[in-house]
Amino acid sequence: MVVPMKSTRNKNAWEFIRPLTGQMWALTGGFFLVIALVVWILEHRINEEFDGSALDQLCTSLWYSFSTMVFAHRDVTFNNWTRVVVIIWLFIVLVITQSYTASLASLLTVQELKPAVTDINQLLKNGENIGLQGGSFIYEILKSLKFNDIQLKTYSSVEQMHELFTKGSMNGGISAALDEIPYINLFLAKYCSQYTTTEPTYKAEGFGFGFPIGSPLVPDISRAILQVTESDRMREIENAWFQKPMDCSASKASELSSSRLSPISFWGLFMIISVVSFVSCISYIGKFLYDERLVWLNVNHTIWARISRLFLMFMGRDLRAHPLRRRRRFIDNANPVLRRNRSF
Repeated sequence: MVVPMKSTRNKNAWEFIRPLTGQMWALTGGFFLVIALVVWILEHRINEEFDGSALDQLCTSLWYSFSTMVFAHRDVTFNNWTRVVVIIWLFIVLVITQSYTASLASLLTVQELKPAVTDINQLLKNGENIGLQGGSFIYEILKSLKFNDIQLKTYSSVEQMHELFTKGSMNGGISAALDEIPYINLFLAKYCSQYTTTEPTYKAEGFGFGFPIGSPLVPDISRAILQVTESDRMREIENAWFQKPMDCSASKASELSSSRLSPISFWGLFMIISVVSFVSCISYIGKFLYDERLVWLNVNHTIWARISRLFLMFMGRDLRAHPLRRRRRFIDNANPVLRRNRSF
């Protein structure tokens, strides 16, 4: 079935969600949480921004992670591993946001072309007209679908078919046409930017040649037909007769430009940040265990006692960290009021 294409602009209030697929939204949100956890692991022992209760530390970690989405973070990091993770994550966020912006702009500005009719039963219910080629066996198919003769409009050329579409059912034209694929291809080769094909598709016997019984022409013509259909000659014939004009490239471009972004396009970036985050956390925790080796090698305490002590030490502050002391000294020297309050 051939139907006209209608142009629509997106006016949905939730259109800003469409540039990313559901999986991409979930994956990106999940990595924001992962980066928040990684930053907390690497910074909470040496960065005074993570002072306070567990809820305060959670909010600080989430703020630091999600603020990278709009590049609004101004928090200082002291751990070199944190800086490596943040730099790579900022690059990934930049790529995703730029891709999202381009896709959203395309969705909001490019007109989408959709079939005006998608159901032949709806045509029958609404009493709209449908076209067919004069003398075609498709007449019997449409009659079997309960179409009235008054709804059936015939044509004999692609130009006449286009004219009927232009009039529309309200003015004695048609809303759709049912025809055989070769004729449809010939029609779309000339008007491809205005029409498209849609369901239903019916199986038919196709084309053939008839000869008298016992005709000596049957083997020669059958062999010649096979030579054409099984060689590049058939492709040359299709390109010569059914080649679509250049103006059809615009509709194809709009379809490509409005494609949604999925994790397939970014799996390499997510894999890199996953590896770097894992290595950073393992290296930092390994260094912590090495520095506190006297605790977990102490045989005078049970394994559970040693684990509990290491956990409490890891959750607490590392006052031996030089960056933390330097920052506190800088704050005290720069703020005399704060220094007097602390002395008091």
